[in-house]
Amino acid sequence: RGAIIGCGSGVPRAVLREIEAEDHPARTSGGRSDAAAFPVPPRTRVMAADLRALALLLNAGDKGTIQRCFARAFFYRTQPEEFDLSFLKEALEIEQDDAARLAKALLTVVDEVLYEDDPAAVATLLESKHVQIDARLLNLIQTVTRQQLPAWREASKKLRPALPKLVDMDWRVDVAASTTAASVLNVPSVIVSLQVQEQPTRRDAMPRDENVTFELRRDALQTMLDGLGRIRDQLASVNANQ
Repeated sequence: RGAIIGCGSGVPRAVLREIEAEDHPARTSGGRSDAAAFPVPPRTRVMAADLRALALLLNAGDKGTIQRCFARAFFYRTQPEEFDLSFLKEALEIEQDDAARLAKALLTVVDEVLYEDDPAAVATLLESKHVQIDARLLNLIQTVTRQQLPAWREASKKLRPALPKLVDMDWRVDVAASTTAASVLNVPSVIVSLQVQEQPTRRDAMPRDENVTFELRRDALQTMLDGLGRIRDQLASVNANQ
């Protein structure tokens, strides 16, 4: 049995897929980059009146509700027009217009934190728009975004358009004990299983994984190993020259 050669972090994917499963169970997969995608700071796209809606988070019954508000904002950040306001209305007991303003504020905060790569950007954002909110709420928002930023950052990397990526590998040796072809009877071969992350096709959902399984005989395996060996040597040479 072969060893696992690489596994990605499950935290960002869990954050996104939890929201995806609740709001869009039939969505397909894909994604794009985040922080590097902003041509100008996100703060230039929001009005002070929208940011004041952050005070509505004081209606939250617990910290977990605020965390879920920001998790939704991160999920919908590339398609804000699809932001489902029903969660905000029910969780915070607010009206449609207030929920719309709060959603815009949440989206801007998430974008700003990603753009600056710093939760302290929340305070800077509010100051730039001359908006004041409860100091305890500001501290809580910074705490929540600080806790979620590593997951957002990792998810943003995974959502960049890219070729399919190898996530995991497994293999086993197989010997045909019964076959219609006498030439391959009792001839060993290796069964290789690859878990591959598909190429992103949507910018608002995580790419899915696909399992690819194939069989190699000894000569084919040797050819593949020779090729991988040359790739390894070339990569080592490039690293040595840097």
